[in-house]
Amino acid sequence: LQAIMEDSALREDYIPAREGAGNLIYLGYVVYKGPVLVDPYLRPPKRYKNETDEEYETREMAFQAHKNNWNPIRFRTPHPAQVLLNPFEGKQPTRAVEIQTMCARDVQDLTAKKSKSRKYAEEYHVGSRQDPYETLTLLHYWTDSWHHVKLLDGEDLYTERNPLGYVPFIQAYAGFGRQSTSSDKVDPSSMAVGILHSTMDTIRLQAQRSIARHQLLMSNAFAQIRSSREPTEVAQQLQRGDIIHGDEGDFGIMPTPQIQSGLADLGSEYEADIELGTSVRDLMGRRQPGVITVGQQGMINAQAQKKYTAPSIQNEHLWSIMGTRTLQVVDSVLKQTIGAKGKLLRPTDIEHFYPVRISFGQIDVIMEMELKRIGMAEADRRIISKADYRQNYARMENESEVDLRLLQEMYEEDPFLVQVKARKFAQAIGDEEDYEESVRLRDEMSRAKQQRPSSERLQPQGPPQGPPQGQPAQAPGQA
Repeated sequence: LQAIMEDSALREDYIPAREGAGNLIYLGYVVYKGPVLVDPYLRPPKRYKNETDEEYETREMAFQAHKNNWNPIRFRTPHPAQVLLNPFEGKQPTRAVEIQTMCARDVQDLTAKKSKSRKYAEEYHVGSRQDPYETLTLLHYWTDSWHHVKLLDGEDLYTERNPLGYVPFIQAYAGFGRQSTSSDKVDPSSMAVGILHSTMDTIRLQAQRSIARHQLLMSNAFAQIRSSREPTEVAQQLQRGDIIHGDEGDFGIMPTPQIQSGLADLGSEYEADIELGTSVRDLMGRRQPGVITVGQQGMINAQAQKKYTAPSIQNEHLWSIMGTRTLQVVDSVLKQTIGAKGKLLRPTDIEHFYPVRISFGQIDVIMEMELKRIGMAEADRRIISKADYRQNYARMENESEVDLRLLQEMYEEDPFLVQVKARKFAQAIGDEEDYEESVRLRDEMSRAKQQRPSSERLQPQGPPQGPPQGQPAQAPGQA
């Protein structure tokens, strides 16, 4: 499932999860579309009348290669302004209106295809004087059972059953806003609040400060010249680039306003207020003064990331819903195997069981190494099992496959099995005599070690002992 969803997301020209996270942060509201089907039918090639066996086999091989990586599922992140949903119906609404723009030629091809297989379809024709690349606006009306498409000017195009069985849109709020307290006004805009909403006034003040400083800079850099002589004559000489004659006191610079010392520090207050209301710079890799250890920096980063806890939970839950729907589509809509990245997802693997939980974990290399060390220590002390360590600390996707590989390694490392394989290899390369000789020498050395008398065994040597208490130490050579 992970391979399928990653492949589906990467087939778009943007990363849907990243785009959705940005909408949650900056707009306070996100809409996802998916999973939708772009090519729901996979048919084997038909043999042409005058086609040779070699040509047909080539197309059959290409079909089998495409079949193993056939993935018709897509995920998209439309702008919230392009989709109209009931804001109070929950994350999975039952009705939706979508705005889509297409060129006239594409609309003609789409309606021509739909008219061949749909009863309620009107074919759109591009006029002889119409630009085939003219942009048309389409409206899509979605329910759990039906899908209706029409032009914005009112011309109906086609109506079809919704094969998915659900409205392919989900929505969520980031959690930066609050519900309106007014009982006579229903306005979801109070819920769709981005992270910059609380600091907009400060951002405006900071922009005004920057403009004022720039104006002061330009006033000082291009200050007007004052002169006690005829101004028209001086201006003409300056314009021609002539050398102006006169005394030092005849010319000067007009006085310009200067920034007071107290106003120079006003910008730091604005920056601090914006940083507290939005994102801390420590998350960008900057280290604060006085922070010298990895643990201190980790605690600061963990505290700064709490601001994004609610949007992260919402984003993970929405993608878990789309993961559940993906299993549902494969099991009950497509009813055939799909694949991506060399992995297959079969309906028999699902067996009508759809629960999925998706998370987007931020992995810090240093913290990850520390967590693995803690997990290994807990596994050694039998606080957790080795399976829990592999799943929760080592983040292994398929722990059962790891168990099988470990059992295979234990089997292959068995000394008797290694000896049997070595004998077969020696027979294969014609070196059986040397192998038998090496086995004989190894057996003789093993028997010699077992028959060694106990007096020849090495005794443990301790520190040198001094003479008994009360006796003088004897010099070497004295009895």
